[in-house]
Amino acid sequence: MALVGAGALLVWLVVQRWLMPGLIRSAYDQESIPFFNAFIDGQARHPVGFYLDAWERVARLGTVALLVLVGLLVGSVRWHRRIYRASAKVHALLFRRGPTVKLPHALALGGIAGGLGGALEGVAALFDVRGEPSGPALEVLWMAPLAAGAVGACLALLTWSVAGAREVSARTLLMVVMTFAAFTALGSAGLGIHPAALLLLGLGAAVEVSRHLSRGVFVERPRRLLIGLALLLALGAGTMKATEAWAERRALWGTLGGAADQPNILLLILDTVRAQNLSLYGYGRDTSPNLVELARESVVFELALATSSWTLPSHASLLTGLDSPAHGADWYAPMAADPASIAEVLRASGYATGAFIANQAFGRRRAGMDRGFIAYRDNPADLDEVVENHWAAKALGRWVYQALGHVRGDARKTADEVNDELLGWLDDLEGRRFFAMVNYYDAHDPYESPPPFDTRFRPRPPRALLGNWGNETEYVAAEIAEMVDAYDSSIAYLDDRIGRLLAELERRGLMDETLLVVTSDHGEHFGERGIVLHGNSLYLPSLHVPLLIRMPERAGAGTRVPGAVSIRDVPATILDLARVGGDFPGMSMARLWQRTAGSGGPPLGGADVPGPALASLSSNEFVVPSDPVARGDMRSVTTDRFHYILNGDGVEELFDLTGAGEAVDLASDAAFGADLASLRAQARAAGTRTEGSTTIGAARLGSDGQTTITQNGQGRTTAPPERD
Repeated sequence: MALVGAGALLVWLVVQRWLMPGLIRSAYDQESIPFFNAFIDGQARHPVGFYLDAWERVARLGTVALLVLVGLLVGSVRWHRRIYRASAKVHALLFRRGPTVKLPHALALGGIAGGLGGALEGVAALFDVRGEPSGPALEVLWMAPLAAGAVGACLALLTWSVAGAREVSARTLLMVVMTFAAFTALGSAGLGIHPAALLLLGLGAAVEVSRHLSRGVFVERPRRLLIGLALLLALGAGTMKATEAWAERRALWGTLGGAADQPNILLLILDTVRAQNLSLYGYGRDTSPNLVELARESVVFELALATSSWTLPSHASLLTGLDSPAHGADWYAPMAADPASIAEVLRASGYATGAFIANQAFGRRRAGMDRGFIAYRDNPADLDEVVENHWAAKALGRWVYQALGHVRGDARKTADEVNDELLGWLDDLEGRRFFAMVNYYDAHDPYESPPPFDTRFRPRPPRALLGNWGNETEYVAAEIAEMVDAYDSSIAYLDDRIGRLLAELERRGLMDETLLVVTSDHGEHFGERGIVLHGNSLYLPSLHVPLLIRMPERAGAGTRVPGAVSIRDVPATILDLARVGGDFPGMSMARLWQRTAGSGGPPLGGADVPGPALASLSSNEFVVPSDPVARGDMRSVTTDRFHYILNGDGVEELFDLTGAGEAVDLASDAAFGADLASLRAQARAAGTRTEGSTTIGAARLGSDGQTTITQNGQGRTTAPPERD
């Protein structure tokens, strides 16, 4: 009978987990179930997700019913008595042996044991053997114990509840809490050990430690120890914050304020915003009305390219003026310490420097991006961040977050919070010249936006479809369309908050004194070439980003510059426009809109002409076999006409941007053999060159040898420059 029950349970699990969900997806067609589709119309779910969720609810009830049925079939009266007697002995052995504690002491013991484990986890996470740039900041030393202590108290409550008595064995309670604490601490160290082995190690450590701690002061006065530990954490947290605030204030006092004729500098980075979904670039939806309005006073670059398709290397390029391989920032490596950042240069020139980062994955200090910034606001010291610094608390917090109706369960900084941080910092500058870098994260998956923007284009996106980094799900067209709707809503929210920020700067009288640069670090895929999300290819949806530059004197207002440019040249351009001297990698793009027909000036050529836009992407653990980067490290070269990709397996792709774009691969076309060879050489040399000093840039050379600029939408062409 037991074998029959086990077999039935196994068959049911196969049907529940694999067979039925697969049938739902494979059989679904938009018009095949019109009655049910109409029935759920208007709900914030796509039909596929709705049916899968409905089946999941049915499957849960079915599993419980089947387990009850199997239990009734297997459990006779005789076996019930034997099991009861055995369980009573085990219960007494576990929960009544040795010194026992009541509930208040049990909670205190759980908090102490969890806090000690959290302290070990914080140290392990901070100094883990991998040293990944996405690791935590120094605050983990007090945040992890705080979160772990709360989890330990919850585990103690659970253990006391299972015991079913007023008192519970102190040693058993400590073993439960410390096994879990040791498991999470060892896991945070990134040792690469299998979770089962980590659990056994944690259990062994807990058995030994609990034997010594289950007597004496830990059991007799746990509440006093807990209060002492809490005070110690509060003292540590307060000391860290006070030290940081004092160091920041002292560094600010040392700034000169910049020259009177130098502008403030504000760099806005719209994380994960691709150009093609902005109405600024002709998108059909009105996603960016404030950027459209800003463009009337700015220079807009039609084909700006990121140096990679994910956050850290592109941000490092925006700070150092170097291509991705040259600055060293990658999945498992922070930005190298040797290349100077623009923040360091501007700080040495008397600017107050501040960064306000919403991307809490790869935007932390640990990634090396904080060099040169007097103020670096990455991790807010709030409840969300405390929860994020402990694995179990994070998992529980995400579950609660999702239960409240959020898509994935990420507690993140919103554009409103980032703007408040920036404006609060500006209040303390007392008129000093400033360089501020702002990273907005609102358009990153899972594309959540607050009301009324969440219903700007349709109801909110389905939880089942978004937020799975590196997933292998094959989405139907309707699901992709819903993702795009959610993404566009997030962009609309972000654009609105940018508009509010600029209005506040205008009210403060700062806009006419500020050089404003708006760009993005990378784009996003929505089914193009079968790809979703980013960090997995070097096609244009993940590289083509917005780029606007607004100067205080409105120079070049309304100009749209065609041709490929790289965001790696943004820092050199900023230093040129701010009239800050010194050597810095990259080239200023100022001449791209300054050099128009009949403007005079020397001929352009040689080092004055910007090179092609280079991008690179290394393989990583997040990819799936269908991702292009799964075949190995990738490089790409983009010119005014061509986009070339060198894949990790040696396969080449060549696209004519003036023709069919990325719809047609011309790599095998003999007519483009010379172009292919030239681009191949540039791709293979990417990252090996060392850039010289900043040179005031020149206009972009077209494929015909002529220089083309558009002024207020009108194209103008100059004669080709003379060359030696």
